[in-house]
Amino acid sequence: MNHGISTKAPSERFILKVAATLICVVVADFLMFDEHIGWTMGLFGFTVLCCVTVCNQKLLRSKVAIFLTILVFGQCLLMIERASFLSFVLAFVGLIFLALSGWRDIAKDKLAALYYFKNIFFTPVVLLSAKHAAARQQPKIKSGNLVRGWVLPVGLSTIFLFFFSSANPVLANFFSAIDLKFILDFMKPGRWFVWLLVGIPTFHLIRFRVMAKKKHRRPLRAGNYALFFTKDAVIRSLVAFNIIFLFQTVSDVMYLWGGWSLPEGITYAEYAHKGAYPLIVTALLAGIFVMLTNRAGEEVSSHPLVKKLIYLWLAQNILLVFSSMFRTVLYVEHYSLTYLRIAALIWMLLVAGGLLILILRLHYRRNENWMLNRIIIMLFSILYLASFPNYASFIANYNYMHSKQVTGEGTLLDLEYLRYFSDTGEAFLVFEKVVNDDRFSNMDKRQARNFMRDMLPYYELQRKNWRSWTYRDHRLQKKLNQADLRNRFQSVYDPSYWRYDN
Repeated sequence: MNHGISTKAPSERFILKVAATLICVVVADFLMFDEHIGWTMGLFGFTVLCCVTVCNQKLLRSKVAIFLTILVFGQCLLMIERASFLSFVLAFVGLIFLALSGWRDIAKDKLAALYYFKNIFFTPVVLLSAKHAAARQQPKIKSGNLVRGWVLPVGLSTIFLFFFSSANPVLANFFSAIDLKFILDFMKPGRWFVWLLVGIPTFHLIRFRVMAKKKHRRPLRAGNYALFFTKDAVIRSLVAFNIIFLFQTVSDVMYLWGGWSLPEGITYAEYAHKGAYPLIVTALLAGIFVMLTNRAGEEVSSHPLVKKLIYLWLAQNILLVFSSMFRTVLYVEHYSLTYLRIAALIWMLLVAGGLLILILRLHYRRNENWMLNRIIIMLFSILYLASFPNYASFIANYNYMHSKQVTGEGTLLDLEYLRYFSDTGEAFLVFEKVVNDDRFSNMDKRQARNFMRDMLPYYELQRKNWRSWTYRDHRLQKKLNQADLRNRFQSVYDPSYWRYDN
């Protein structure tokens, strides 16, 4: 009597996929656990990609899968060039879509595939609940009998080993040679967490299953919000929105594009900075409003006046998004460039592209899958291209070349901000320029010297670990060696830096 337990042995394919998952976990533990992450991130990504393709060779029969494999491989090479969180996310998402490409119904319902794939992180809960349900059908075994069955053999065996080790020097030397620290290292909860964090998603990438794929979701219906989205309410709203947005559009055209003088007490930098991010929020709200209007019913969404007002409003939103980008550029010119401002520009470009796709969807009367496909392609195309530039070098050199000390206008070079770039090494080359540039004050030069004295040894110490090596750091280290920065600044300490008499 098997009590409902399947006696079927696991197939060779399943064992191969489990073995591949264990290989990925071991590689991740060896390369990255409690270590500085560098080129090893790319090697780990390449290992997962190889395991996914070797264990699912049918995937490579699809041109889409081959294209995705090439894209993921490109991000793995980029992570060897320099470790990047964006590249890691793109590689992981690329592996997800590579696994999804093997599902035959992917072309019909990408939303369902993405929805069911969320189980990749909730599998332990599902497995434990299923195991608990199956255990309730089994005959109950008293835990006391189970414990008593192991006390005698384990207890007496331990006692015998203790006496034999006292009587046998060879056995005693064997036990004394056991490295308990090495064993305890594997008992760390953090290590177990990393194993689960790596093993569970990797196993699902290698052995992809869309949960409950035979169950079809109910079509999306208009909710209670449709009571407020009547034809008259939508028309009134769109008229009011267009008038409000028109005022903002005309204001930007006058002051940003037309060169009109701002009211007294307001600078261009202040005008640009205050409006950049709120306009993006309004654009997102506009997109949500249009999508809800489109679901409110055929009578509302297909009304000619409603469609014209929507097109006009979305066009104004796109114009305001580009206005926000221009505002951000103006603010950078007056102040400085940062990672956050570059990310904001990329985000604004994505919002503008999403609104344009929404207009095309409404014009050509396409469904949600059509819009989702284009948004996904646009999103990952822009982010994929955005993962290649060396932002640290660009920001450091831009801020130096456009600082007040160099150009005579703008803001002073923020050396304290550049200090945070010392992990990438780009700041040291700019610090050297500051030291050798007579346009900078003595206090700036002393600050740059002290930063190099403090941070350069730490940077070089990090790069001595082979796991944290990257090809970009290798090229940068050559430049630092040619400039002989270590010998020039390793023993420099100028206590007069703390005096503000210059």
